[in-house]
Amino acid sequence: MTPHDFSETVFVGIFDGDNSNCKHFSIISDFCQDKFTTRVQNINMINKFLDYFLPSLCMNCGYLGCVICPDCQNELGFFPNSRSIEHLKVFSSFYYTKDSCLSRLVYDFKYAHQSDLVRILGPPLARCFELFINDNPILVPVPLHKEREKFRGYNQSELLSQWLSEKFNLRIAKCIKRVKNTGQQAKTAHQSERHFNMIEAFELNYLPPKNSQIIIIDDIVTTGSTLIACANTLHEKSNYKISALTIANRENI
Repeated sequence: MTPHDFSETVFVGIFDGDNSNCKHFSIISDFCQDKFTTRVQNINMINKFLDYFLPSLCMNCGYLGCVICPDCQNELGFFPNSRSIEHLKVFSSFYYTKDSCLSRLVYDFKYAHQSDLVRILGPPLARCFELFINDNPILVPVPLHKEREKFRGYNQSELLSQWLSEKFNLRIAKCIKRVKNTGQQAKTAHQSERHFNMIEAFELNYLPPKNSQIIIIDDIVTTGSTLIACANTLHEKSNYKISALTIANRENI
């Protein structure tokens, strides 16, 4: 994220109705905007300098010269698919396979503090969005428990949501919070145990506008327990049209 002096930003909160739904945005003065633009230009120049003298390594194979080399990009491909899990339709950009280029990228994105991999995983997610979703939905990232997010430093689902939001000018609603630290669902093999872990795992921060179309954003869908729990949390309070969008479908575990 580009460094920014928050002391130069005025934050405004707009409350709707009973104050349960708050939208946040910022207003930056022309002077501060000029300073911010100059900083971005300086950082871009530094990045170009570093790319020349310290070129990137492929995140998958280590090839010198780019974040992901052409061979690995070809291996990654693009395999859009969909599946239904109970009442939820889930769209994905890839099928997940073990020990693949995709599995290594997703692992590093989630567990190796490689947040910059959103530049690689965001574009195919956007292509999947364009292919399957025709409306103007609200994006709801699957939340991490606060302790896990503090350790990781970011929520990968939020980064993916931000990528889509910037590309398609969509609203993000962080309307769900995780109140139960369930640990890594990827380490839980049995569907029944995953489902049990998700019982009362989420609560609402606030309600999105009624009758909204909502897309829940996550990285991997396996049994779908997490996505279903998020969807049920929203359905408890209002009737929304909900589907989900993920990087990869890992149906067979």
